[in-house]
Amino acid sequence: MGAVLWLLLSLEPASLGQTPDNKSTGNPLPITDVASVLALPRAAASGSLPVKIRGVITCFERSTQLCFVQDASAGIFVYGIDPKVELSAGSLVEINGVTDAGRYSPIIKEVSIRLLGQTNLPPARLITVSDLRAGTEDAQWIQMRGVVLQATQTLGHTVIEITSGQSRFQAHVLEPIKGGATNIVDALVSIQGVAGAAYDAQGKISGFNVYVPNERFLEVIRRRSGGLFESPRVAVADLAQYANRRLQPHRVLVQGTVTARRDNGVFYLRDASGSIEIQSAQPGTVSPGDIVEAAGFPGEDPRRQVLREAMFRKTGMGTIPLPIKLSPTAGQTGTLENELISFEGTLLGSVGGSSNQLSLLLSHGNQSVTMTTERAQDMPVLTRIPPGSILRVEGIWHLPDPDSRSARSLQLWLPSAAA
Repeated sequence: MGAVLWLLLSLEPASLGQTPDNKSTGNPLPITDVASVLALPRAAASGSLPVKIRGVITCFERSTQLCFVQDASAGIFVYGIDPKVELSAGSLVEINGVTDAGRYSPIIKEVSIRLLGQTNLPPARLITVSDLRAGTEDAQWIQMRGVVLQATQTLGHTVIEITSGQSRFQAHVLEPIKGGATNIVDALVSIQGVAGAAYDAQGKISGFNVYVPNERFLEVIRRRSGGLFESPRVAVADLAQYANRRLQPHRVLVQGTVTARRDNGVFYLRDASGSIEIQSAQPGTVSPGDIVEAAGFPGEDPRRQVLREAMFRKTGMGTIPLPIKLSPTAGQTGTLENELISFEGTLLGSVGGSSNQLSLLLSHGNQSVTMTTERAQDMPVLTRIPPGSILRVEGIWHLPDPDSRSARSLQLWLPSAAA
């Protein structure tokens, strides 16, 4: 049935981008293939040109009016489906509607739909994260592979963060996963779904996600054996090399002493080889001096030691680490990245802030340092300190992002008050 369907559909398309006229009435004939709709310039697509296509529903969610259909030529977003029509992935349909430019690519709207039966979904093309981000696969039925970083269930969906190579993407399974979302974390998976644009609160495009109809299109290829804290233990200094040589990163385990923490779930851990930033949404806190094991995923940037989506447990209490004194002539090297440091500097002034963050610029020897705090109780006091004052500062050292405005100054994060 499916093979016959695709053969018949492949014979129907007119020349791409053309809208032939009905000679007897002067009205345009319906466009009969999706690729021709997608090829329309925005001005033409906005003209409500008639469309009549046959295809298969690749993804449908009644409550959000999320609907994609694909024929032999391409896939497209369809808006305005009658909620009383019973549709699912694999429904064979005939759609009559008109074109619209859409927010990102042309769509079909004002539709009437006729259910013809069920059929096979089209073959899913295997793509990369780069392909997804480029936007060329928008509304197409695709396949992707990667390791699950985290999975959460919300509003009837399962939202999955997946890493592939050195990049990550987000997949939305349009139903809860049986057995719980956390069961697939750290597993190598293959998903089939529709690539679709995502938008921010202002309606601007923010990227592309994959919309997966249901759990049937999520395949676990390989699960990691052993428990969470049985992941391979890695020294902090070796982590960048470890992350770079792994095609599909899995969780690793680090152990060390907490040097500082921030109020956003971030804390800093030091072992005998170096220091690392731990990013965790786990409830509970740690304090300086705690000996902690943290299992998480290495960050993509080899210049910055980060463990993401980490889970942790306290294993003991050690000595609260002393800060490293910053030399006035220290260069912008990465040797102090994530380390707890201290120095005295001259306040030059404020370099910006927000309701939850304040940054001050200090000079220290031959270098400038941007000091940032998230402690709301400190902000009124800091803003009243006059330029030229000498400050003794203790915090976590960061090299700036080369693309940021503060690329010429070193960066220091003040830890939380409890730290």
